[in-house]
Amino acid sequence: ECKTTSDQSYTEILNISRTVHESKIPIQQFHFSLYYRLDRRWLLWHEFMQEHAHLDSWLGLVEQAVSRPDLAHITYITAKEELGKFERLRCEAVSRLVQLDSLSCRNRTLTRLFEGAMQARLLVSARACGQRWDEANAKLKSITARLKLVVSEWEGFEAEMEELAVWLADLDVRLTEVDHLTGNTCEKLRRLQVCWSVLTYG
Repeated sequence: ECKTTSDQSYTEILNISRTVHESKIPIQQFHFSLYYRLDRRWLLWHEFMQEHAHLDSWLGLVEQAVSRPDLAHITYITAKEELGKFERLRCEAVSRLVQLDSLSCRNRTLTRLFEGAMQARLLVSARACGQRWDEANAKLKSITARLKLVVSEWEGFEAEMEELAVWLADLDVRLTEVDHLTGNTCEKLRRLQVCWSVLTYG
């Protein structure tokens, strides 16, 4: 790869030199043209590789996170913590999409400046990043939805348990009241039936 890059740079220098020789451009202008073209190209390459490295690092972290979620036997507290983590990652994915678009723009510019193996590498690199982002974002969306369902079911269950506890406490109070009533058994049963109707149907 280094040899290919070196050969491309050497070929470019020869092409510029030939153009200068044929057009009788002053040597000072030749040097400026040569350095400008080479410096601009490698500066863009360096910026592209830096941005690509940052995106690649983030994608690696997300891929690791989405590859090992065990939602089969998860507690409510853990589900809440995981939901917060994956929702943050989904928010980050939006900003990383902007970074991916920027990377694609740089890539299009660079593929016009490079040829051969370097151009092919750039195209593969950008395409791979795009595919990885799509897959990571889809998994983040799926896992977040499942965690929301788990949390919602847990919270619904806890709400029902609280309602049941209140209902049982009220029943206990009313049974105590009936037990302390004076009168015959029929009167107590009638009062108990009224209490049951109130508790059951409100």
